Amino acid sequence: MLTRALSKSGFLLPPNLLPPAADNPDGFQESADFVCLNDALLAKVGGTWDGTWPLNIGNEVSKAKGLDSLCLNTLLSWLGSLPSHEYLALKDPRLCRTISQWFNFTPSNLMLSGVSIFRHPFSVVSSIGYRDDMHPTKALALWFRYNFEFLQWGLIFAPDWHLINFERFLVSPYSELESFLLSYSMIDKIHNLKSNIECIVRYPVPDIPTILDGIESNFLDLAILFYESLCKCTKFGDIDINVLDQVNNLININPLMTQQLLAIESKRRQTLGDALAFERRGVSFNKRNLGEVDWQYNPNAFQSSTHDNQHVILSNASLDLYSRNKISIVIDNMNLSICKGERIGLLGHNGSGKTTLLRILSGIYKPTRGTITFFSKYLTPIIDQSLGYSRELHGKQICYINYLLYHQNTMSWNEFYEKILQFTELADYMNFPIKSWSQGMHTRLSFALTTNRSLSGLALDEGLVAGDQWFQRKAKIQLDNFIDLSGTLVLASHSVDLLQRYCSRGIILHRGKIQFDGSLFRAIQLYQNLL
Repeated sequence: MLTRALSKSGFLLPPNLLPPAADNPDGFQESADFVCLNDALLAKVGGTWDGTWPLNIGNEVSKAKGLDSLCLNTLLSWLGSLPSHEYLALKDPRLCRTISQWFNFTPSNLMLSGVSIFRHPFSVVSSIGYRDDMHPTKALALWFRYNFEFLQWGLIFAPDWHLINFERFLVSPYSELESFLLSYSMIDKIHNLKSNIECIVRYPVPDIPTILDGIESNFLDLAILFYESLCKCTKFGDIDINVLDQVNNLININPLMTQQLLAIESKRRQTLGDALAFERRGVSFNKRNLGEVDWQYNPNAFQSSTHDNQHVILSNASLDLYSRNKISIVIDNMNLSICKGERIGLLGHNGSGKTTLLRILSGIYKPTRGTITFFSKYLTPIIDQSLGYSRELHGKQICYINYLLYHQNTMSWNEFYEKILQFTELADYMNFPIKSWSQGMHTRLSFALTTNRSLSGLALDEGLVAGDQWFQRKAKIQLDNFIDLSGTLVLASHSVDLLQRYCSRGIILHRGKIQFDGSLFRAIQLYQNLL
């Protein structure tokens, strides 16, 4: 739509445009030659048009000679056929990923300007999913990848290039394009655009889907944040770097999305393989589920032959809870060895025994049967948001008690109290009983008091670290430092991001039994498959 508008305003297009198709009866604005060149440039650095992985820029997987010269000569031949003082508009979505290569071998005076049009991610996912039968997570990953790489490049090399919002463009194409054309003093193009405006947009603004099934909610939240940040920009140089960093973390650093994309590709290949096997043999073959072998848990896999580095060992430990003549086995014949300094993530459904195990490791519960042996102090429990004090006490009184218990030998009361006030921002409420406080205020004070202590081990439930916007903004760094200094960590959480941030070993619990004990990434993969 954007390229058609530029064409109507007087920009020229390269030859050999792709013909109309069922999903685009009005025809395409890409040159078939240009598409082929971009596909070749992608292949040169290990990519494809639908590849969601980073490109090997500077470390080409293809050593094909002469591709750069071919691209430049083709471009020069198109420019050579133009009338004087005219402009060539090159359109291809692949440019989002190949622009850096074009920029390297094309003279800078030939690349006058650029404009990127961006669309709501939910609409893109629905469109690509329908057109290419693509899984929604992969479609969203492509939206992230294309926009991120183009904008990251433009922020450095083309900060004055323009951004146009697709939804606004459909409503008012003239006003969206006018500032772009004015910035390059293309007055004649503006007149052409105004006189041909009725020929450009012939469709109503499509409805944006409100729900996308099959995609992690945190992926969707970041996509909306990314889109809304782009809506505030008119040029590449206006982009919020903090939002770009979050997108970079999701698609290039955090393995969660990559794991899901690999699983999608594995399932696609499995489906094709099944169809091929049936075609060749006429029968299907027996399958096993991912992780089927791994569930054959070896209870001695993480047992150490020496106690020198042990923090705690459970041997055939069981815990029974009694209620109204009913006995519930919440921990069942568990063998577990935890070394000093280990970072362990507990996974499992609600009721699988995660919190109960934390309480055993903290010395709150003792096993009904079997033994638990501590070679160091109990793990310090942070299992709920309760402060553990009478609700009649004031916040300041609780701070003073905490000071007497843990800090009177290391700092003054005024120094300690000022530190708590600065972190919690609760100075106006410290002289009120905590029974009048909100849950969020309880969490602030509990977090501040806990993370200002020096501990040898920590039994942590995600409730404390899954806070609101305030927590996400202010507590993250303090929690990182606190966990770094705490030594041994056992963290129970449903949050994959949280577990990957702090843990390296993963344990899956089910009905009080250990079903898997090994590397965290393998545990997450198995647990998600179980879900």
